[in-house]
Amino acid sequence: MLRMYNRAHTLYALCTTNVVYIWRTLVNAYKETTHVFFDGISTPYNRADVTIGTPSSAVPLWYYRKDTRTFVEWTAKDAQTMVGSGASLPILSMTIVKEGKEIHDLTDFMGSVQVYHSNRDTFPSIAHLLGAWSLYSRTVLKAADHYSACSITTTADFIVLPTDSHEYFRPTPEDTQST
Repeated sequence: MLRMYNRAHTLYALCTTNVVYIWRTLVNAYKETTHVFFDGISTPYNRADVTIGTPSSAVPLWYYRKDTRTFVEWTAKDAQTMVGSGASLPILSMTIVKEGKEIHDLTDFMGSVQVYHSNRDTFPSIAHLLGAWSLYSRTVLKAADHYSACSITTTADFIVLPTDSHEYFRPTPEDTQST
C-alpha cells in the first residue's frame, strides 16, 4: 500500500510540475509578444518591463507585435491604436552582408512585416527592423563586426546601409547611400 502511495505521489508531483511549467511558458510567451523600440536604440524592450512617460525615459517610436510582425507608430495618446492603414515595407529583398559575403537573407521576414503609421514616407529604421528580425530569428549580430544591410526597394533601387543606422528607412536614393 505504501509503495502505491509513493508512486501516486510521484505521478502527482510530476503532473503539477508540468502544469506549472506549461502555464509559465504560456504566460511568458504572451507577455513577450509586444515590444517597444526607442529613438536611437535598436534593442527591442518588452513592453511590460519598461516605464514610459517619466522625464528621464527615452522617447518611444514604435510599438512592435512579435506575434503578428506589426510595427505601430507610437503616439502620445495611445501606443496600441493602429494609426492609418497597414502598409508593407517597400523592400523586395534584403540581406545582411559582411566583407562582401552574404550572412543572412531577411527577404521572407521583411515581406511579412506590416507597418501602421501616419506618415506614409516613414518606416522603422534599419536598426529597428533588424531588432525585430532578431526577435524572430533569435540571432543577435555582434556589434563589433561591421555588417551592412543590402536591400532592393519596390522602386528598384539598390540601397546599402550600415546595420546600426538609426535613420528612418526611406525608399528613396537621395536619403540613403545608393550604389
